[in-house]
Parts: sequence; structure tokens; C-alpha cells
Amino acid sequence: MQGSTTVQLQNEQSVTLKVSNLEPNKTRAIYKNISVDLRRFKNLKMFMHLEGLDVEAPISDNDFAGVIRLGTDLNENYYELEIPLTVSTGGNSQFDVWPEANNLDAFLESFGKVKLERDAIGAAINEPFTSSKQTDVPYTITVKGNPTLAQLRTIVLGLKNISTSNKSGEIWFNELRSSGFDNEAGWAAVMNADANFADVANVSLSGSMQTIGFGNVEDRVNQRSLDETKQYDVATTVSLGKVLTPNLSFMMLKM
Repeated sequence: MQGSTTVQLQNEQSVTLKVSNLEPNKTRAIYKNISVDLRRFKNLKMFMHLEGLDVEAPISDNDFAGVIRLGTDLNENYYELEIPLTVSTGGNSQFDVWPEANNLDAFLESFGKVKLERDAIGAAINEPFTSSKQTDVPYTITVKGNPTLAQLRTIVLGLKNISTSNKSGEIWFNELRSSGFDNEAGWAAVMNADANFADVANVSLSGSMQTIGFGNVEDRVNQRSLDETKQYDVATTVSLGKVLTPNLSFMMLKM
């Protein structure tokens, strides 16, 4: 019937990773091949849930850290986030299952700043570099190589033991997503000019410019231009026969 609505219940699922007797400073992870361009987004978000596996050896807050790695490959060019995790309680509310302290909310623009920080001090690009300036966020940012948010090819989700003893635990990763789309509009312009100098010379100028965010009326926001382009062209025609007199032409030929 026209105008009727249907309520559908969907089974929401998370990626689960379990570790048993994981040694200190060791990480276990899973990965997936992707093809994503995040240049137009501002934030990276995700929910995480942590619980223990061994009743006789319970885990505490900050025993584990969630690891999220985004890169153009798995081991040589990547950005890596590490966030200490809080153990989820056994309640039934959404905040018991998904503690707010475990929510990832990273600023994507800070990734490039870490690369600039590394290059400014001359640190080796083939070794992991952890930022010492990004201290106003509850996570750490590490960069290795020269990754770019324009060509992300792999994503790694992992669990790291940051305690001093072997630990067992289970983590749920849910709704990894980008948000805060940059919808600032761009502009474009085209210029053409012709000039004539007393029938002796003709000069034609043409140019165009297109800024980031420009697109056609029918384009979606994610189809707008991601680059700023400038083009120009100059063409000149000179009639030398109208400049040189016959005598001057003869003298030049005689010489």
C-alpha cells in the first residue's frame, strides 16, 4: 500500500579477535585489502569492546590497546593508531557494552602533521616514528614510510598487550567509518583575451583555474575535484613584413 512503512531488524555484527597468553608488547591482528580515498573526510571513528577470557586471570583497564593501521601496504608505508582500552562491564546498556573511553575519534588531518614532524627532525622514514606533539588526544599516532590518505590499500585491526605479563582477552571492532565530509564548495573560471597592435602583432591569451571542491551541478559531493589546477596559454603572431621598410630589407639582403 502506498505510504506504508516496514520495520526491519538487522543482525549487527562485529569483527572479533581473541588472544590467549599474549606476551607483553606483542600484537595480534587481522587485515583486509581495501581501496579508499579519505582526503575529503575529517574524522575516523570506531567502537571497540574489550573483555577477558580467563576468569582466574582477569584483565584490567589499560592492559590492552587497540591497534588500527591504515596504509598503502602492510609493513612499509602506513599510519598506525594505538588507543588504550577499558574493560567492558557486564551491563545491558550500550555504554556498558561499548564504553565511551574505547571510542576512536581521530582527526585525519593530524596524520599528515606527524609525517611533517618526522621530516622536520630528520628521522629515518623506514623506521616507525611516533609523534611527541599529538598529546591532546587519547591515542598515539605512528607513521612509517610515505603513506597517503589518497591511496589506502590495506587496513589492519589488532590487539596489543601493553601490560607487564601475559594476558588473554577478546576485542570487538564495530563500525569503522569516516565522518565530517568536507563539503566546502570550490570555484572555476575561464579567461580569454585577444589584442591587436596596429596590424603588426596579434596576441592571444587564455587561462583557466579550478579549485578543490568544484564540480558540476549533478555531481555528488564525493565526485567533486580533489585537486587545484591552473592552466594558461599565450600565442603571438608578428607580421615582420609590415615592420621592415623595402630599403632596410634590401640592405639586409645585400649584407
